[in-house]
Order: sequence, then structure tokens, then C-alpha cells
Amino acid sequence: MHKYKTSAFPYLCEIAIDPGLAYTKRDLRVFNSKNERGVAVYGHSPNVLIVSKESYDHWNTIRVLVGALDTGKLAICGSNFPKDFPEYLMSSNPAIKVRLLNYDQSAEGRKWLRC
Repeated sequence: MHKYKTSAFPYLCEIAIDPGLAYTKRDLRVFNSKNERGVAVYGHSPNVLIVSKESYDHWNTIRVLVGALDTGKLAICGSNFPKDFPEYLMSSNPAIKVRLLNYDQSAEGRKWLRC
């Protein structure tokens, strides 16, 4: 199961991806329920940091999440990303900026999301 950690300041949701599971609409409902209070306060979805310690074969399913975000930034820390992955994600939601980083660059991803 994917694990979520949300903070109010900075307004950020960190998702630790389960390497064996695709990201589904059920996961999107969990994301929405974890962030509904922040959306009510801030008026939009949080910036998102996705971290995958292991190889993840379901990167294309992250599009489910990206399509549901209002605005903001998405930093993904992992490996084995598909070719043209940022463009693929942004095509489902042009209001989102996407940045790919290696797993060990999660601190840099958090810093970028705070700017």
C-alpha cells in the first residue's frame, strides 16, 4: 500500500510508492481524503513529492494523480522513468510542473516544492 504524509506548512503531500502496486482511482480517493482539510483551507491541492526506493514498473499510472491535481508542483524521486515521462504527465494536466530526481535527491525535491 502507498503511504501518505501531509504537512500544512509547507503545504505538501509526500507519497512513498509501494513498488508492487499501480496507482489507481482508489489510491486517488485516499490522497483526496488525506488532503481534504488542506484543500478547504488553501483552496487547491498540495504540492506532491513521490518517492520510490525501489524500481517501479507502474510509473504511467501516476497520471491518475496528476490529472486530479488543481495546480502546483510534482517532484518524483526514483529510477527507471519512461522516456519523455514529464511531458507525458504534463499532457494530462498542463497546470502542473513536474521534476524528476534520483531517489537520493528527495531533499532537493522538497526544497524545489517549497519555492
